[in-house]
Amino acid sequence: MSIPNKSTAFRNEPVFSSIRAAATQVAKAKANALARSQSGAIKQVNQAQHSVKKAS
Repeated sequence: MSIPNKSTAFRNEPVFSSIRAAATQVAKAKANALARSQSGAIKQVNQAQHSVKKAS
């Protein structure tokens, strides 16, 4: 088994941080949707969840 080198770890890092960012976006969008309960806020949640799927 080979141990992944530093460059591999660094290459993967942006993916993980984008998943984290997208998950935060989902949480914020859900909070906004609850606060305003508008179709626009719900659309924002769907877009954020879509970006999580793309990132993973």
